[in-house]
Amino acid sequence: MLLSHQKKKWLPAITSGKLLGTVGLSEESLNVDNAPLATLGVKNGSKVEINGRKQYVVNGPVADWIAVVGSMDGKPAIFMVEKGTPGLIVGKRTATIGYGGVVISTIELKNCDIPAGHVIIPPDSQNMPGILRLWENQVLIGASLGLMKASFESARKYAKAHKTGGKPIIAFQEIGFKLSEMLTLFQTSQLLAYRTAWITEKDPKEAESLTLCAKVFCTESAEQVAGEAMRILGGAGYIAGNAVEQAFRCAKYGQIAGTSTEIARVKIGDTALGLRN
Repeated sequence: MLLSHQKKKWLPAITSGKLLGTVGLSEESLNVDNAPLATLGVKNGSKVEINGRKQYVVNGPVADWIAVVGSMDGKPAIFMVEKGTPGLIVGKRTATIGYGGVVISTIELKNCDIPAGHVIIPPDSQNMPGILRLWENQVLIGASLGLMKASFESARKYAKAHKTGGKPIIAFQEIGFKLSEMLTLFQTSQLLAYRTAWITEKDPKEAESLTLCAKVFCTESAEQVAGEAMRILGGAGYIAGNAVEQAFRCAKYGQIAGTSTEIARVKIGDTALGLRN
């Protein structure tokens, strides 16, 4: 749990934008849902020595502080590691097919010592990795909504302006059908995302399953909407740099990041069968 002095140390600077923070969660297996945390902290007097490796850390190369998720004394823990700490090795930026503005890298900790006061210990009753994954999934839901909005608006604008046969292509029924399907997916995704946000506040026990439902639907809808927008724009959509092309390349990330859609479906099914609380 975050103590009062820890809140004063990190939160004001991070929330005000004076410092940039990130979270190192996924390890070599990438499967936080089913695999144990391998990153380990060992207390040595007033210090804690950390060893481990994290994959796909968003903002890893530019973060001032990295919240590294691991375990200590057999319990989950978060190790707050400051940029430049000896033993913290930040990998090179990973090249990706989408989200060009996002800086992603690996981080490695080799005999990395931090003060014991820089360790956050969650309450025993709290599933800390699960909560972090829940938040990550909700962020990805929001990102998918943004991709759908950009794709739909770009396609609608193009359909009104581009002409063929002497009239705007939006006059053709098949274009109208595509736009209606895109808008239906977008608005349904919005409603499901809003319900997820609401249930998280009202009934946290139901939040995980509904978040997974929303993530599967929203992330897959984002790819479908971007694909339909690409068909409407034709060659103009295939040219690098436009909103539809960017959305098309970014959409796949939401399905594999956080809880992947495949694992999400398994968990949703288990909940439906009453196998998960």
